[in-house]
Order: sequence, then structure tokens, then C-alpha cells
Amino acid sequence: MKTESKIQFYNEVLTLNQRVHTAFGDMFPHAGLLQIGGSRKFMQKAYLSHLKKIITEILSILGKCDASEPVAKTVKLWNEIVDLLSRLELHSDNFSDNDINGIAVTLYFASGTIWNYLVEKLQITPVPDKRYVLVEPVPVLLKMTNKCDGPFANVLDNAIDSLIVEIHSLGSRK
Repeated sequence: MKTESKIQFYNEVLTLNQRVHTAFGDMFPHAGLLQIGGSRKFMQKAYLSHLKKIITEILSILGKCDASEPVAKTVKLWNEIVDLLSRLELHSDNFSDNDINGIAVTLYFASGTIWNYLVEKLQITPVPDKRYVLVEPVPVLLKMTNKCDGPFANVLDNAIDSLIVEIHSLGSRK
């Protein structure tokens, strides 16, 4: 694949990633959302299904790119996210409100980390889409999501690997 085509594919992935990050930001359990019931308000079947379609589009584009380690790792993490969203679609009643809020925080952190990871590892200069929220740098994401002390505080490689494990375990609890 030509370099120009790769850059176009990766920028498309980053834009879709930014779109998912914006949606996960809507679910983020901030004070105002907690007052009206928390993240569960946004985790409805239609919303989750829509997010899965966007992520499936990301996976389709990544499938056309090379099978480099950064691409392979993010594909694995996106697949875990899709699996978790599917479990939430089918069994959200089995998760407590606190579980749902925690999942929303983890998904927000994961989508932001993937974006930062791809930008760093693939050495891309992102072109943010003004329709969506800007993705925060990893130190800001760590602070926002209270993940400063865990395995995520290390380099991005470890964060991606740790997120794969965490998201898998979140969905398999119920």
C-alpha cells in the first residue's frame, strides 16, 4: 500500500476513533449525568448498536492496512470493546449502576488511549475533526479517569495491553 493511502486510511481511523471518543464522552459519569441516573442513561441498545457499527468500520479500515504491531494491538482492543458493548446490549440489567459508570470511564479512557497510541506509533499528524471532541493527551486521560496509579500510567504499549485485559474482564463478570 502506498504511503499516501496509508496516511489516508489512518486519518480516517483517527476521525472515527474521535467520533467514538465523543460518544463515550457523552456516557462519562460526570456530576450532572450522575444526578439523572448515570451512564446507564446513554447505554441503550440503539446507542450501543450504533457505536458497534462505527467500531466495525474502524476494524474494516484497519483490516486493509498492514498488520503491524500497533494495528494488531488496537484491533484486539477494539474487538474487546465490541464484545463488551454486545454484552451490555444483551445483559445491561445484570450490571449495577456503579459497574456501568466504571465501564463508561474505561471505554472513554480506552478510546482516547487508542487514538494517542496510533498517533505515536504510526507517527501520524492527526487532523482533528471539529465535529467531535478533541482527544486528550494520555496524562490528562489518566487524571480524568483516575487511572494514574495503575498499569496504565506506564508507556502506551502497556496501557493498550492492560486495557485489553481490563475490558475483557469487565464483560465477563456478568
